[in-house]
Amino acid sequence: MTARAALSQIHDTLTSMAARPPMYGTTSETVLFSALALLDVRAALLGGDDCKASYEAAKAARGIPCAHHACQAIELLEIGAFIADVYERERQRLPDVTVVACDTSTGSNRSSSSSPVSGEALSRPPSAATQRPPSAQPASDSLKHTGRSTRTPALGEIAWPSTDRLLSLRVDFRDEQAAAEVTVAQAVAYLQAHGWYEAAVPADSKWRVFKSAENDLLVARHRQWVDYGRRMCETINALAGLESRSPLAVWAEMRENKA
Repeated sequence: MTARAALSQIHDTLTSMAARPPMYGTTSETVLFSALALLDVRAALLGGDDCKASYEAAKAARGIPCAHHACQAIELLEIGAFIADVYERERQRLPDVTVVACDTSTGSNRSSSSSPVSGEALSRPPSAATQRPPSAQPASDSLKHTGRSTRTPALGEIAWPSTDRLLSLRVDFRDEQAAAEVTVAQAVAYLQAHGWYEAAVPADSKWRVFKSAENDLLVARHRQWVDYGRRMCETINALAGLESRSPLAVWAEMRENKA
């Protein structure tokens, strides 16, 4: 999938999430974290920082304390409007790519039919003079792309983020299938290598407890648990927060362990 195709897919998914959040989860938390992960990927593809600033601004506009997740104050049926707000702030901060197609009949450049811009560059945001007036825009325009490509760009045209950049993204790791690829032994090896030590717990405990100088961390004892992937997601996210790392980097390093 090309970068533009990925941006288009992210747009469509976020639009659907905003309109029908119950289709994407049973709680506002699951839907919101999925949306924030998509927004972080979008930002990386456009060469920007993560969506934290837009997320915090949308929270502040609703009087939600900085220390709280928005899902603690917003129910499932209302979370769509919040996602739409964060997405709109992100689109203002990092405008979508506007693609100019070539008119094969004349050989001249023209903007694609879905784009409101007649611009010259692939990445210039539309100016105020070239946008439709608010009165001419349908209500759903707040979540529309500025344009889609009518051709597939060559690989050389795409500014792919580096591996280091991707592994620095502060996202919420929610891929339970990927998390389940990490074994208990691999997670333990990672913790031991990073200065954590295992605390004594009752023999019938479902969890293994690891400690650092200031924190405790729970790790699933058995990989056979039905919800093992979800529990490992929780462990990876918690560990990433405590270590100020990207969950993607923690997950990747755990998988590299040969334990």
